[in-house]
Amino acid sequence: MADRAELWKTWLEAHLWIERPDGLGWWHISPRPEGVVGDWPLATPVYLLTAYNPRGEDLPLAENERRLAELDAYLRNELVAAVQSIGASEDRSWMEPGFALLDVDEAGALAIASRFEQAAIYAWSAERLEVVGALDEGRASVGWALADVPEPPRAQAF
Repeated sequence: MADRAELWKTWLEAHLWIERPDGLGWWHISPRPEGVVGDWPLATPVYLLTAYNPRGEDLPLAENERRLAELDAYLRNELVAAVQSIGASEDRSWMEPGFALLDVDEAGALAIASRFEQAAIYAWSAERLEVVGALDEGRASVGWALADVPEPPRAQAF
């Protein structure tokens, strides 16, 4: 597994994009380490996860895309309301597509993440943007700012 401390640092500094549930573009969520948060646009917390790079281990693109398609099929089969999401480093040297889960609680999101061997998920709420360990315990949070954008940055195909 990749260095845990470095992974958590990367995750807390990541920028996130979520397809708006109303279909009118995307939201860009940027971290605010000082804990400041923006105006909350939803009724309930949202949980973001991917199927890329299980346990923090880099996989070839084709394998990551296969895993993401499996996650998509699983969410559809289980009738989980979800929209596309992207997580990326500030310089965009690291990007992973995934999904924002709109109608599950934290325990449900962590169960899905564990099923797909994800080390952690994002929990986005009115109070914070939090990284929550899925395979190992741990939590860390930052504030967030929100901007409407017409589309996310270019990433690998979904």
